[in-house]
Amino acid sequence: MDKYELEQAIMQAWLTADDLQLLIEMCSDANVGKDIQNVLIGIKTLHNLRCEKLFSTYERVLFP
Repeated sequence: MDKYELEQAIMQAWLTADDLQLLIEMCSDANVGKDIQNVLIGIKTLHNLRCEKLFSTYERVLFP
């Protein structure tokens, strides 16, 4: 795997945040409880933080 493929893999992982956002919106439209929506929002936030940390590490390692 080269650095371009690694970057693409990281970007693909970030798409999970879009999937979570879709679920949040669907829950809102379906009148699902706020507790479930808040849990999904929390998971999305944690996922974004992990992706940001991963990409920061990627940049630090490959572009010192």
